[in-house]
Amino acid sequence: MSEGPNVGEVLIGIFVILFGLCIALAGGGCTVMILGSLNGADWSGMSFFLLLSLGVLALGLFLAWVGFKVMTGRYRK
Repeated sequence: MSEGPNVGEVLIGIFVILFGLCIALAGGGCTVMILGSLNGADWSGMSFFLLLSLGVLALGLFLAWVGFKVMTGRYRK
């Protein structure tokens, strides 16, 4: 018989989910802003910032996924 997650895991999971969503929102907003400003402009100067913002977006989504796993108790043995 398995038990559910305890209160500490739920609180940590919610915090990590909210933190991940905030980071994903910042990365997604920067990605949209950079893509909107590249109407025929030089891609070589902005490619680093585009990759950086996409990485921040991916990190935020990954953190939200990890927070969900922690909150539901799937990391327990």
